[in-house]
Amino acid sequence: MRGIEELSKIKVLPGHAVEIGALTTLSTIEDSGFIQRNYPALHEAVKTVASPILRNMGTLGGNICLDTRCLWYNQSLQWRRSCGFCIKKDGDLCHVAPGGKKCWAAFSGDTPPALLCLNAEIEIVGPKGFRRVPLKDFYTNDGVVRMKLEKNEMLTRVFLAETMSGWQGAYLKLRIPRVDRLPLAGVAVAIKKNGVVQDAQAAITGVNPAPHLIPNVADALRGKAMKEDG
Repeated sequence: MRGIEELSKIKVLPGHAVEIGALTTLSTIEDSGFIQRNYPALHEAVKTVASPILRNMGTLGGNICLDTRCLWYNQSLQWRRSCGFCIKKDGDLCHVAPGGKKCWAAFSGDTPPALLCLNAEIEIVGPKGFRRVPLKDFYTNDGVVRMKLEKNEMLTRVFLAETMSGWQGAYLKLRIPRVDRLPLAGVAVAIKKNGVVQDAQAAITGVNPAPHLIPNVADALRGKAMKEDG
């Protein structure tokens, strides 16, 4: 798959829309001046993923499709066998939410909240052909079946619209220092402004089985003044 050039590059379209292949490495996105200038929320999120060595290997598609994790599931088989299995693997009980019948393992990808703020769409390919869907409709908010992707399908491209080009953006995350770089919580923000805020979106990751857009952000910020460096 790595040899398919179309899946491993950033393609700028007329008017500053962009297509990013699912196999494009995170370091390629980090090093892209175009992404940094036009889609800074994504650029900021990519810079926080893992380490430079891992960003050289990790892909955008892989970060979007990252598995969910929790302190219970992410233990050894011996530990889980002695304490009891869970909904995500071999059991029927969520130990994070005792008595719960839904898996609450958390999604910890850094790029999806930024992509949600940018109204990203994704292309999925399978035996039935191509389909293009908004990224916000891709996740299920279930820690077990975390995304709407069949076993015989694959994510191929990510689309960012011209209308989102130039929005200011940022990404911040809370993590345990020196342990790993996965977020305990992450927040992405994208803002369109012209002296005052014209539109805005924010999304979170690390706290639910799926990344989520925060509702009514634009209503809370629209018309408010912002400093040029803020």
